[in-house]
Amino acid sequence: MKNLFFLLLINICVSTLAYSSHIRAGEITAKRLGCNGSVYEFTLTAYRDSGGNIQFGNGIFNFGDGESISLNPEGFFRKEIIDDEVELVQFKLPPHTYPGNGTYTVSYEEDFRNAGIVNMTNSGFVSFYVETTIRLDPFFGCNDSPVFLIPPIDKGAVGLLFFHNPGAFDINNGDSIAFRMTIPKSTRNTEVPNYRFPNIAGGGGTEQVPEIPSTYTLDEILGDVEWDAPGMQGEYNIAFIAEEWRKINGKWELLGTITRDMQIIIAETDNDPPELQIPMDTCIEAGTILEAEIIATDPNPESLVRIEAFGGPFTLDPAATLNPDPPVFGASPTTAIFSWQTTCDHIREDPYQIRFKATDNGPGIRLTKFETWNVTVVPPAPKNVIAESRPQRSIEINWDSYDCGLAEVIQVYRRVDSFDFTPENCEIGIPENGGYELIGAVPVSQNSFLDNNAGRGLAFGATYCYRLVAIFELPTGGVSYASEEVCQQIAATGPIITNTSIEATDINNGEVTVSWLPPFEIDTAIYPPPYKYQLLRGVNGSFNPIAVIEDDTNYRDSGLNTEEEIISYRLELYLLSQAVEQENLIEVSATASTVRLSSVSLFEAIQLNWSATVPWSNLNQDFPYHYIYRNKVNQGDQDQFVL
Repeated sequence: MKNLFFLLLINICVSTLAYSSHIRAGEITAKRLGCNGSVYEFTLTAYRDSGGNIQFGNGIFNFGDGESISLNPEGFFRKEIIDDEVELVQFKLPPHTYPGNGTYTVSYEEDFRNAGIVNMTNSGFVSFYVETTIRLDPFFGCNDSPVFLIPPIDKGAVGLLFFHNPGAFDINNGDSIAFRMTIPKSTRNTEVPNYRFPNIAGGGGTEQVPEIPSTYTLDEILGDVEWDAPGMQGEYNIAFIAEEWRKINGKWELLGTITRDMQIIIAETDNDPPELQIPMDTCIEAGTILEAEIIATDPNPESLVRIEAFGGPFTLDPAATLNPDPPVFGASPTTAIFSWQTTCDHIREDPYQIRFKATDNGPGIRLTKFETWNVTVVPPAPKNVIAESRPQRSIEINWDSYDCGLAEVIQVYRRVDSFDFTPENCEIGIPENGGYELIGAVPVSQNSFLDNNAGRGLAFGATYCYRLVAIFELPTGGVSYASEEVCQQIAATGPIITNTSIEATDINNGEVTVSWLPPFEIDTAIYPPPYKYQLLRGVNGSFNPIAVIEDDTNYRDSGLNTEEEIISYRLELYLLSQAVEQENLIEVSATASTVRLSSVSLFEAIQLNWSATVPWSNLNQDFPYHYIYRNKVNQGDQDQFVL
């Protein structure tokens, strides 16, 4: 009788394990209810093998502050079969108020995992455990945890690469997600017994070269899980953590973490996975519609293929769509149409990751293929920009009020002479090679800017060209496309220096030629010609008169240290009939300096830098290059300078 009782007990235990909850995967997500309080709402999401007859939800949910509740398997708010023998079960926990600021580890634990998991010992007696951490701190602002949009329902095949991505999306624009591996746990701080990563437990080799040992990797940025490639069929469990980071005052702060514990089922099959054809990564201007055709093909002619899509755009308003909806299996090749009407509310610096998934229907087990499309929603350029001359050699720029999204400032850029530039797709902001200089930034509520060269006045005769960009505040971030260029010329009512050329480089006997144009737009009724000019030389910021020129517009300055010093020049305009005195001064030209070349010694290299302060542009699209010459190149003539 004792032996019979013992056998019956074993039979009951084995039967219980065979019909246990069969939890495939799970995670906990957090939503803060209001930004001023400490109330959170948690959602527990689980994926179970629907072949078992024990329902999910017999565990303990711990809020991390000393309070916990027991779940009721009938208390779910969502339950549905989402794939072959995979049931989604979700519980929405009652709102929970935390006692104060701090870091809290929220967790769920339930007995038992299903029996026979290859990469741990006695899995039928091991609990399933997942956790999420949140940080309550007013310094971090309002925050929800990321969500995983792609369910872990895909199976793998022996000898073929297994791929999974959770489709992590953070509704808090500007936050970043990073991923790292972890080991599944049975309870807090306790790893499952004798855990081995799947490539170790399952053996095998890579898909392309089976002789190379199998690998198991997790992309820290994208969250791609790759097992290349399983060598043995069976059930394997893995776990990974998504970390949520926010940049605050220039420093990245960890806001919280979310763990997904999931099961991979590997089987033998003659099936081959489908292939996906998606567009190249792109940008879309906010307010316009984005449409694309997605194509899936399958190497097995008899197989049908289904296309699905996941990602943040499907959770926004208005949401992206993929047709047909719901997805259906179609003959290979099959197509689906992606469409998204973007708005200014969708603007953010980081791209949206849209993940497409192709699934076939056999033969054998279903196999899948994933591809990721990065789409950045870019702010539109400021519109209807105009530039008009104003007194005291100034130019006023005006534009339409900018009312798209959370723009913070409008930046104003200037250069001398026009630069032909039409932004390409994703070519945001001001082109680096355009020669534009940032001269000011105004609040987005302002739609005008007066350029008077910081009170010094703009240069006579010069044509000034402007472009604007809108800058979006963090954490969302973002830079708009550049506006169309507008230009305006300053009347030549004073002398215009046209070049300052170094004729001789020497410490003591250097020479510079200065040339200029007369004031050809001056009011001759008030200032009748002829004129004369007083030339001033500046070294280290101090200007002194060096010559008075009456009948010429050139001057050769000598006895200079052109090797070590930057030399600047300025012209004063006087009537020829009047003395060169301050009360007779008519106009003063803009300052023009010589070009200064400097060098910095690096390891096996020399860095060259050159600069000049001039009222003209040294960047011309017709002559786009500076030519660099160096000696010690020609072995026959070490002093020869060679391009």
